[in-house]
Amino acid sequence: MNLFIYFSDVHVPLFLPTECSNCRAEGSLKCQAGSKSIAVITRDGRFDLSNTSFCCSKCLCIAEA
Repeated sequence: MNLFIYFSDVHVPLFLPTECSNCRAEGSLKCQAGSKSIAVITRDGRFDLSNTSFCCSKCLCIAEA
């Protein structure tokens, strides 16, 4: 029996803020995986996810949700 374990940084989906909290640029944020782990347990099993952080393409500020 061959078993494989795959790792991928998957962030918890959230609604994207409309503007950057640092430079106030609108539409400049994108979601990415944060640095903290979150365990989500459902009837389908346990899922280890990352918290969500938002990165601004204008000022490069990263804010964790």
